[in-house]
Amino acid sequence: MKRSVEIDLAKTIAIFGVVMIHVTAQFLLLHGTVGTWQYDSAIFWRVLAGLGVPLFLMCSGALMLRPEKELTLKRLYLHNVLRLVIAMLVWAIAYKLWIPLLKHHLTAAFVIQSVKEVLVFNQQFHLYYIHIMLLVYFLLPVTRSFVKNATEKEMRYFLAFWFVFGILYPTVRGFWPFNLISGIPVQWALNMTYAAVGYCVLGWYLKEKMPSVKLGAVLAAAGFASVLLPIIIITRAQGALYQAFLEVMTVGMCLYAAGVYILCLHAGRSMKRGKGFVAYMSKASFCIYLCHMFVLYTMDKFGAFSFAVPLVAAPLLTLAIVAVSTAVYWVISHIPVLKNWIV
Repeated sequence: MKRSVEIDLAKTIAIFGVVMIHVTAQFLLLHGTVGTWQYDSAIFWRVLAGLGVPLFLMCSGALMLRPEKELTLKRLYLHNVLRLVIAMLVWAIAYKLWIPLLKHHLTAAFVIQSVKEVLVFNQQFHLYYIHIMLLVYFLLPVTRSFVKNATEKEMRYFLAFWFVFGILYPTVRGFWPFNLISGIPVQWALNMTYAAVGYCVLGWYLKEKMPSVKLGAVLAAAGFASVLLPIIIITRAQGALYQAFLEVMTVGMCLYAAGVYILCLHAGRSMKRGKGFVAYMSKASFCIYLCHMFVLYTMDKFGAFSFAVPLVAAPLLTLAIVAVSTAVYWVISHIPVLKNWIV
């Protein structure tokens, strides 16, 4: 199958975003001081990087929901789903055992306990994305059928319904009178599933319709500003990081990610140089996502975040972590069996 340069470009931007989210978290939650310009610069990088997960979801939709793509239930479960489950379990166990291994405190009892915790999904926090993608994959037969047969009116109805309940509601649920609602409607994981499936359909829809560059630029700029400015203002006012608008299930982040995705669709189609780079980064992105926290924790252990100025350090540390993680991908991609199942 011919590679899609525009999707490769979007996935490359997405993986840099995901890594930078976790880099800036070190400054914002562990090493930063609220109210300083350094802290505000970390917020800037965090918001800039926030499109990572929505971009990945839209790319997945663009690739998996194409009506011409053959996807039998057998291939879906024995290849796509099984590969995700194996990768999740292998890397989840690796993260559990890594720190005790470094400290030479690894025991048979700890290994057994770690395996038990992994099997009940008590796993490294950033692996939540795999759980979401498994739900997306389980729904693919239904979603693909809908996309293939839906009229334009039905498609717009679906996206409007998704936007209201998967994006708009999670944005306003912390404000009156929505904060009076309790129970199932406010469960984060449920809302995340709404959002994930909708982002996938949106990714396919935008790739088919190809909105204008102007619309993409307006959405990206408006979305970015509507997230950044309130977070800085509210954070300074309350003396602690305001994180609600950083979620992927918020209006501002949705508009920002959709706008950048549209720009990637246009930029990719006219791209002359760098196709090989974005193609390789796209293929490596899953491995980078899986292993980058190992690299980040190691850098933090040696003090890389303690005295660094986030305005400069955040992008530099992101580049360094992505580079090392890409090297890990290169190694694993040359190992038979492993290259097919854990990266």
